[in-house]
Amino acid sequence: MPHKNFLSFFILLSVLASPDALSTNIAQNHSFKMKGELHSQLSLVNQQKDFRRNLDVGKSPSTNDQFYNSSSLANNCTLRLLYANRAIKSLEYGASVKIDLSTAKYIANIGDKISSEANIYIRGNFGRIEMGTTSSVGSLIAINSYSFARATGGLNGDWNAWLRNGGVIRDSSSKNNYSISNNYITIPQLTAGLDYNANTAAKVNYFSPKFNGFLFGLSFTPDSKVKGTINQVARVSKDSYGGYRNIWQFAASYQRFINKVRLITTLTNEFGKAKKVSYYNDINNLYFNQSGQGSSARYDLKACQVSGSVAYKGLVLNASYGYNGKSGSARSDQNSNNNSQYWSFGSAHSTDRYGISLNYMQSKKLGTISSINDSNLIKFNEKEYNRFKALSIGADYLLMPGFTQYAEVTKFRFLKNQNFDNYSDKVKFNNGVVILTGIKVHF
Repeated sequence: MPHKNFLSFFILLSVLASPDALSTNIAQNHSFKMKGELHSQLSLVNQQKDFRRNLDVGKSPSTNDQFYNSSSLANNCTLRLLYANRAIKSLEYGASVKIDLSTAKYIANIGDKISSEANIYIRGNFGRIEMGTTSSVGSLIAINSYSFARATGGLNGDWNAWLRNGGVIRDSSSKNNYSISNNYITIPQLTAGLDYNANTAAKVNYFSPKFNGFLFGLSFTPDSKVKGTINQVARVSKDSYGGYRNIWQFAASYQRFINKVRLITTLTNEFGKAKKVSYYNDINNLYFNQSGQGSSARYDLKACQVSGSVAYKGLVLNASYGYNGKSGSARSDQNSNNNSQYWSFGSAHSTDRYGISLNYMQSKKLGTISSINDSNLIKFNEKEYNRFKALSIGADYLLMPGFTQYAEVTKFRFLKNQNFDNYSDKVKFNNGVVILTGIKVHF
C-alpha cells in the first residue's frame, strides 16, 4: 500500500535526521537539513452561481442540482530535505527533495504522488548545474509583478485554485452543459510556466556566477510530459498528447545600486517544439456522434518577457510585459491576429514583522485550443481577444518566529465576447472575488 510505504519512509527519515544519526554517519563537511511548512487556509469565493455548479453530472439542474461550497477550510503540509557535501574546497554537490503531505488523496495537481520536486546539483567556480524535477531558471532568476507579493503570492497565489469551471461555461439550463478553459491568461507567465507539466518535467538547469551585477541561466527540458520514474517516462509519446519538446529557456538579470536605490532588470526567452493534439471542430460532434476529431500540428513555443523593479528600503515597485505569440495554437488556423500577451504591475512594502502588497494584471489571448470540462479539446472559431483582468491585495504579519498570519483579496473578471456564441446555447463569463485568510507555521 502507498500509505504504508510512505509511513515506513517517514520513520526512516526521522531516524536519519536525529542528532545521533547525524553525528555517527555524516562527516563535518556534510550537512543534512529538514524544513517544513504547515498551512491552514479559510476561503470565501464569491463568483457567479452557475460557476459553482457541478457540471460533471451531465444533467439539467431540475434533475441534479449540485453546487460546490463557496466557503471551505483547507490544510496542506510540505517537507523539504536538503543535503550538501563539500568534498573539495571549491566544489560542492547535493540534493533537494520536496515532499507533499496531505490527509487527502490528491495534492494540488500531482495526484497521489509523494514528491513534487527532486533534484541533484553541483556547484563550483563555474556556477551551478541542476538536474531533476525542479523549477526552470526563469522562475528563479526573473522577477515578475508577483515576485514580492505577500500572503499566498498575489496573482500567482492560491486564489485561482479555488475557482471551479474556469471563466466560461455553456448555459447550465441545458442538458449537455460544459465548462470552457485555457482561453484566458489568468497568471502573468510565459507559455511554459503556464503548462503545469513543463513546470514539473525533468530538466537540466545552469546558473552562471554573479559578476558585475549580471546573472545568467539556461534550462533544457527534453519533453514537458517526461517526469518521474522509468515506468512513467518510457510511456511518453514523442509527438502527440500535447505539451512541448526540446524546451530551451534563457534568463538574465542585471542588478545595480544607485545610492540606496536598487534597480533590477530581467529578460526571459523560451522556445521549443510543439507536440500535436487531437481536438474536435464542433461541440456537437463531441456530444452526439463522436466524429470530426482530428490531429493537428501547432505553432512552436516562442515567448519572451521583460521585467523591471525599483526598491528603496522596504518599498518595491515592479512591472512586467510578456508575449506568448502564437505558441501552442493550431497551424490550421490562418487568423493572422492569433497571439497572446499580458502586462502586470506590482508594489509591496515590508518590515521585519509585516508586509503588504498589491498586484494588477491585464491579458489577452486569441487562437487557443480550448479544454472542455478539463478533458476533450475543442477549437472554437474565435474572432476577438479573450481579455482578463485581476487585482490582488495581500498582507501578512509575523506574530511569533515561524508563525505567520495573513489575508488576501483577489478581484477577477473574464471579459465577455462573441467567441463562443456559435451555437444556440447561452454563454456566461465569470467574475467575482476570492477572499483568503490563514496561518503558516514554518519549522
